[in-house]
Amino acid sequence: MPKNKVRLVDVAAKAGVSVSTASQFLNGRLDFMSIDTQYKLQKVIKELNYVPNNIARSLKTNKTRTLGVIVRDISSYYTSQAIRGMDDYCKKQGYDLFIILTLTPIRKKMRSMH
Repeated sequence: MPKNKVRLVDVAAKAGVSVSTASQFLNGRLDFMSIDTQYKLQKVIKELNYVPNNIARSLKTNKTRTLGVIVRDISSYYTSQAIRGMDDYCKKQGYDLFIILTLTPIRKKMRSMH
């Protein structure tokens, strides 16, 4: 049975703070937050292995933090290595990467997207 995804409300409850406080911590707004509260939140986030939901975040901020790459041949060693590098970089920067494999020539695919 899959483990339930940890939500922000779960983090807040376990740390004994409001959801708003937990959200402010995750967004780096620490000006009016005690060091003790920051420590509790950091500890609970690590303990629960909380990962923010980028889709939920994008609904609130109107920014998707999502990039896409269209490739024709993913079986090439160089293509797969380039995509792997892009994905690693995107993750470090807080972005999601969609990889679209197409058999249609890319120029034709790009025209159809406009």
